[in-house]
Amino acid sequence: MTIEYIKDRLTIEAVLKHYGIEVDKNGMARCPFHDDKKPSFKVYRDTNTWCCFSGNCDAETGDVIEFIGLKEGFISRLSGAVVGCKEGKYRAILKAKELLGLGDLGNPNEGNQNSLVNPVSASPPLKRESNYSETFEKLRQNINRSNRAKKYLKERGLSLGLEVGYNSGTVFSKLKSCIVFPLKDEAGNIVSLYGRSVTGDPERRHFYLTDRKGLYPNYPSPETKKLILTESIIDAATLLTITEVAEKYTVLALFGTMGLTTEHRRAINQLTQLEEIIFWMDGDEAGEQSVERYAKQLRETYDTNQQSSNPAW
Repeated sequence: MTIEYIKDRLTIEAVLKHYGIEVDKNGMARCPFHDDKKPSFKVYRDTNTWCCFSGNCDAETGDVIEFIGLKEGFISRLSGAVVGCKEGKYRAILKAKELLGLGDLGNPNEGNQNSLVNPVSASPPLKRESNYSETFEKLRQNINRSNRAKKYLKERGLSLGLEVGYNSGTVFSKLKSCIVFPLKDEAGNIVSLYGRSVTGDPERRHFYLTDRKGLYPNYPSPETKKLILTESIIDAATLLTITEVAEKYTVLALFGTMGLTTEHRRAINQLTQLEEIIFWMDGDEAGEQSVERYAKQLRETYDTNQQSSNPAW
């Protein structure tokens, strides 16, 4: 049995009921992690997660096991991340098993017959969100609800008018506590998402969905003559806020110093009027090496496909 098995079968509402927390018809409750005068704790039944929208609460968001861990004091929160030793997290999992009435991990049918959920007749695992456009619109609405997200945008010099959202953890747990940007296909449809963490952890900043595809901010226009390739999506978003750049150049984000994908190459090879490519990378060794490598690759590939003289890059 896996942790996912437990989370798919133990509902957040069942856990809240166990701790005496009442949820109203709108999925709202008084948050158990701070002095909540007005219900600010939201339950998301479709993703089996929760989120506290109060600026006075550090609990933020999580799944059923994180809720149990926080409520029982097995784990704690720090800068949006779950903090706790392995023993604490293990105890939270054991408590979740107890609520399900499970016995041995290898035998899900063994346990207390009065458990909150009957493992034998449990519903199938939750389906993942697949309509990226609809999901992204929900995330865009979250920007104004998060002081942390607005602060991050301000510090980066990014405007709220950008096509950007914030994921508190209500969808795509992999992008939790992230500013979210859409990745688009050639037709302009959102086909995946990228998350930039706002927790401040320098080791965990960039997150993509498993089925990553699409480009940011979109596929370059066929009329593109001057193209800027940035090292990251956040760099591209920054350049797009500069009117002079946005008017004279097309901006396209790579996915890091090793992030020139086949999709990038295909999009660039279709630019028959391209005259210049500018690399906007970090000035460190990795950035310099990627510029040298990609400039050579793109020049050779583009020249071969276009059967023309070298573009000026």
